[in-house]
Amino acid sequence: MKRLSFFILLLFSVTLVTAQPVNDDCDGIIDLGIPPTCPDDMIYSNVDATPSDIGFGNIPDCFNGGTVQNDVWFMFTTSDTIFDYTIYLEGADDNGNSIMNPQIALYRGDCTFDGLSEIACISADQGETYLELDVLGLTPNIQYFIRINDYSATATPNWGEFRLCIDELEPINTIDDGGSTLCSGELYDSGGPEGDYTNNEDYTFTICPDQPNACITFTLEYYNIEVSDFGITDQLIFYDSDEADPNALIANLAGSGFQDLGGGGVCYMVQATSGCLTVQFISDGANSFDGWAGSWECSNQACDPITPITVENNITEEQILDFITTPQTTVEITDINCADEAYGIFEAGDNSDLGLERGLLLTSGDLDWAIGPNNDGGGGNFNSNNGFPGDDDLDYLSITFGDGDLSNDACILEMDVFVATDELVFEYVFGSEEYPEFVNQFNDIFAFLISGPGIVGDPNMNGQENIAVLPDGSNTFVEINSVNNLLNWEYYRDNTLGQSIQYDGLTSDYLGVKKSLTARSDVIPCNTYHLKLAIADRGDFAWDSGVFISELKGGSPDMAINFNSGIDYLIEDCTDLPDDLVISLSSPQDDTVSYNVVIGGIGTAELGVDYLLDIPDMIVFPPGTTELSFPITVLSDLEEEPIETIQIALTSDFGCGLIELTSVAVELHDALSVDIVPDTDTTYVCAGTSASLGVIGASTYFWTPVSIMSDAQSPNPSATPTESQWVSVVGNVGICSAEDSIYLEIIDPVIAINAVDPIAICQGDSVTLQVIDNVNHSGLSWLPTTDISDPNGSGVEVYPDVTTDYIATVNLFGCTVSDTVSIDVSPFTFPELAEDTTICENYSVQLAFLEQLGTTTYEWSPAETVDDPISATPIATPDATTTYQIIATSANEACSDTSEVTVTVLPADIDITNPDTTFICLGETIDLTAITSLGTPDNVQWTSSDDSVTENDVLTITVTPDLTTQYLTTYEVGNCVVYDSIVVRVDSLPASLITAVPEKDPYCVGETVTLLSPTYEPSSFPDMELQWLPGLGYETPDSLWNMVLITQDTFEYQRIINNNACIDTASIILNVIQPPTVSIEDQIICPGDQVTMEATSDAPDGVEEEFEWSYNGMTSSDEILQTGPIFESTAVTLSYNYGDGCGPVTASANVTVIGSDVTVLVDTEPDTVFAGGSVLLNATVESDLPLTGTLTYDWYIEGELVGTSTVPTLTATNIQGGSDEFTTLLVEVVVTTEEGCT
Repeated sequence: MKRLSFFILLLFSVTLVTAQPVNDDCDGIIDLGIPPTCPDDMIYSNVDATPSDIGFGNIPDCFNGGTVQNDVWFMFTTSDTIFDYTIYLEGADDNGNSIMNPQIALYRGDCTFDGLSEIACISADQGETYLELDVLGLTPNIQYFIRINDYSATATPNWGEFRLCIDELEPINTIDDGGSTLCSGELYDSGGPEGDYTNNEDYTFTICPDQPNACITFTLEYYNIEVSDFGITDQLIFYDSDEADPNALIANLAGSGFQDLGGGGVCYMVQATSGCLTVQFISDGANSFDGWAGSWECSNQACDPITPITVENNITEEQILDFITTPQTTVEITDINCADEAYGIFEAGDNSDLGLERGLLLTSGDLDWAIGPNNDGGGGNFNSNNGFPGDDDLDYLSITFGDGDLSNDACILEMDVFVATDELVFEYVFGSEEYPEFVNQFNDIFAFLISGPGIVGDPNMNGQENIAVLPDGSNTFVEINSVNNLLNWEYYRDNTLGQSIQYDGLTSDYLGVKKSLTARSDVIPCNTYHLKLAIADRGDFAWDSGVFISELKGGSPDMAINFNSGIDYLIEDCTDLPDDLVISLSSPQDDTVSYNVVIGGIGTAELGVDYLLDIPDMIVFPPGTTELSFPITVLSDLEEEPIETIQIALTSDFGCGLIELTSVAVELHDALSVDIVPDTDTTYVCAGTSASLGVIGASTYFWTPVSIMSDAQSPNPSATPTESQWVSVVGNVGICSAEDSIYLEIIDPVIAINAVDPIAICQGDSVTLQVIDNVNHSGLSWLPTTDISDPNGSGVEVYPDVTTDYIATVNLFGCTVSDTVSIDVSPFTFPELAEDTTICENYSVQLAFLEQLGTTTYEWSPAETVDDPISATPIATPDATTTYQIIATSANEACSDTSEVTVTVLPADIDITNPDTTFICLGETIDLTAITSLGTPDNVQWTSSDDSVTENDVLTITVTPDLTTQYLTTYEVGNCVVYDSIVVRVDSLPASLITAVPEKDPYCVGETVTLLSPTYEPSSFPDMELQWLPGLGYETPDSLWNMVLITQDTFEYQRIINNNACIDTASIILNVIQPPTVSIEDQIICPGDQVTMEATSDAPDGVEEEFEWSYNGMTSSDEILQTGPIFESTAVTLSYNYGDGCGPVTASANVTVIGSDVTVLVDTEPDTVFAGGSVLLNATVESDLPLTGTLTYDWYIEGELVGTSTVPTLTATNIQGGSDEFTTLLVEVVVTTEEGCT
């Protein structure tokens, strides 16, 4: 029994391991309910899950590997109070089998094939088991679908167990969070909304929305980072990339003391188009500041280009009044004291970043310079000095409250303003090129000075009060040095990257609540006040400043509806939250302010029946209060009624009549209405293209079928159908939904042009064209509309004068298809042919005449006797009677013509047989011979250009001209006179004798020699050519008149010159003696021997020789060297010169000294002997080196050898003396060493 139980459990365990999860596809999807939901005790698994196929968009954009491997499905229903969610997935290791590399995709639609649209997607980093997906703006009470998958790059899955939670999204990001995949969000420095950042930070925050986007706009509400006097400190950097890539830098708000960057500012915007935007913040170790607050939003539409403002100068007073007057004010201009180019009116479009729509612009230089984009630091404005003086009031303000610099380039406009309310207000923006680099250096100034009843101003300015001040409680004057990135930065906008305005810096309201400042003054209603608007340079005449001034208004509250539903109208039964009517004042008042409330007017909705609005007939703002809010609740009457309108107005009477100060109108709908734009049942889509759709009326949308939509949740998707079909959209507001649909009909027109006639024609001809299409010629048109029988016909005749492309187009519901045919038109011009004519032989005639050539081509035959056979007007020179034919053809070969002309030739010809130019050399004689057509010399006459020849009736003459001469023959045959001539060209040569410099015989090898000939004038011999034949040692080109060479051997040098018929060869022989071979022999001697040495040479006999011997520092010039005693081995060198300065040739030999330097002394014992007696001869030998070997001693007495020994002694006997009693005998010994030295 136990074994059976174990077996059953084992089988059950195997079944669990191998079974697919229940939620492997949508049929078993797990419903998580309404978030927040996070059951800690619930563990899910994708083990053994199989890939799902949902059709369209089956592979989520972010899933790694481009596949879905082991996915499981969940669903949840959104709450009606939570719109932003975070989906958490955490691997569960409770059973030791956690999922790894998880991936999440979120969908909306129907969990069926082709029924889902991907909303968001995220993949974990390699090896991670945790994942968060943030999504914003989900529609309430709608089902959404979650797809969980693991990723593995190998065949081994990373599936496993996990926990899944859905919670409300935390709304705030700080830069140390690392990044976000949301399409919108808020970003703060590391200190968050309330704290400062810290020192030594280096964080990046990358925004890569998981939904497709074409533009990410990031706006800094404010920023304030450190500025240092030296180098870069803290940096806030933006990149158009998914990383901090310097190549994708957008902007760097860096603290640099060199330009006073960094610091603070408001309303700073950047845009990214790469799909991601990265924010980097780096702080140094010195100081920390407020940091920044910013927000981003992505869009699937391309970034809206920021457009420059437009300005207009040379305006009338009426134009100014039109731009600044309102119903609460009446304005009269009293004075304008500005350069014409310094003031005018401006307008800013919807995509401008100025902050004012239109108004008056005053500048200290050039009005046109204010126009963006900001592409110049300001120094490029050559009109900044408008030549106008300063202003006394501005100078007083500068001296009293500023740096004391006097004004110049002033622009002043003064006006009287009648105000019907208790306040005069207008918006303005001050901008300057002095920002930011010239802060605290050049302080341009402006002021708005008001005077009138109740105004207590400065008596030094005639009671005027400056209202161009900050709302900071201190009434700080607005100028360069008081509002910038260093001081009062809460009112400063950095515009260095601006596109609308050229100025580098602009002013703003506090922390960018609005982009303009407000100038205001309490006034006594129904009175006239004087305004002086003034601006000027200070300290320089360059770097413009300008002030933009909007319309002048009486004080009035602002009133608007705050819609909590996400749409801009009221609707029954969709949301629980009422909408709010908000009435606000621009600034707190010291006294109670009240306004009359008027409900009704043109409104059709009935208070208490259609809606509730608990608001009194008069609203009262107590002192210090700036905003009142009143809820509007729509009542459900369960009746279908047309759209109604609620009209609410505020009025007041300040003493000069009741004035409507402001009003608001809002529509009230019984039910949600969603309308597709365009409002038709059918829209037509060109085959293969997309249709742009739009929808209005709700806050969120969902289009089906999902598979053909670019973004199923967009209010402006594009649909790409493959067949005609219906599409529908569901719009939601709160719990309400509505649907609309439209039929997409695919249009696929086809067109072709058939040419009935050939399309290559001559000018004046026509072609019939027929259109073949599949739309019964609907929307058919032709271009061009000229030279055609019917611009809208299906069968037309065209008759162009020039080559023309005719385009037939069918345009059906915007779907356009065209075909083109080119009609090739060629003009045809045929020349006027000459009459048949008779000419003498060798004469010419023009065959045709044409005033203007065109594109027609021509061909003449026979071609041999015409100068140009393809010319329209050739010249013919026939030898015999000839009929010429012309064929003319248009360029497109569409038309041609032919004609003939006959030229009769009378025989009469004479020809000099010599060449037309005959060359001779001066002094030569030549025969000139002519032949005639009749072969006889009769009537032949010879003449010459030099009048040296006049001969008649001969065919040959002999001439010897000294100069070039022309010879002419004339031959008469009947009425024909014919001629021939030749030119005898007489040439000569210059003197060509060659001499050598220097002149020697013989030359040495290697000498530089110049071969010279007499100089001649080249212009006298223009055709002469010369050439040196190949030779030895040429240093200059062989085509030059003279030659420089280096001698090598005896050689004959030759130069050939040729001047047409004249040829000459000049030569010279250079005798070069070759270096002889010189040798001397080595010798071996004993120490102290003398050397005799003689050289042997193979130099030719008779050659001069010079010897220079050297040895042991000694020299000798003798032919034979004779040395003194030599005791050491030495080298002997001979320097041998020969001929005329040739050489030297060197030779050397060695003199080797062998043995030792030996000295010997001899003595006898006894030194006196009797005749016939004996004596012992002793030798004492000394040597510089130790002696080796056997010494031989030869002993001599009185020169006679008496004995030889190998020892230093010898006994000589029988010593004989002379006849005297005492005779002295000379004893000698010769010692011979083993080497033979004695």
